[in-house]
Amino acid sequence: ILMTTQWGSVAKVVQASLVDGSLTPIHFDLSGANRRNIASQRVLCVAPDGSAIVAESDPGRPPTLGAIAADCLGSGGGGGGGGPVPCRLLASLPPIQAAAAAPLLPPGSLPSISYELLNMDPPHGKVRARVQAILMTPERAVDDGDGDGDGDTLPLIVVPHGGPHSCTPTAYIPSYAYLCRSGFAVLHVNYRGSTGFGQEA
Repeated sequence: ILMTTQWGSVAKVVQASLVDGSLTPIHFDLSGANRRNIASQRVLCVAPDGSAIVAESDPGRPPTLGAIAADCLGSGGGGGGGGPVPCRLLASLPPIQAAAAAPLLPPGSLPSISYELLNMDPPHGKVRARVQAILMTPERAVDDGDGDGDGDTLPLIVVPHGGPHSCTPTAYIPSYAYLCRSGFAVLHVNYRGSTGFGQEA
């Protein structure tokens, strides 16, 4: 059985064995950049021949669709021990226009978004479970006004998710990508109680 599951702040595709109950991560790379396995990935459907249609995105990149052949997912497949399984690129989706007043930009002209996954071990409380946050920053920094032009200060929007049993994944969310490309840093906080971090959290 193929399914999508939350591993910390990253959505991953896993294969569950009906024989022994084992879970094997399915690693694939549609970006061509091998984003350190922190791009979120999903299984969209499985075809009658056993092949899978999958999607991959990160906070700065809209979903990319791909196909994984059935023989790459069969017994002994899955890429659990080595590199990514072969995945054929089907389509790269463009960003969604966030507002009617925003100018329509040609492909490839959007400012880049950088992101990093922050891991923290809170020093307080009895629960010692790790928490994570996703920090998105625009490539163009905003000048901090001190005259040196180094742009080391950005306005920050902190986004705690609802729930509490939910999680913000390392996936493309158009509204936050729009805010980030407009000059804001965005911090998605996956606090204690977020899904994907285990029962202790």
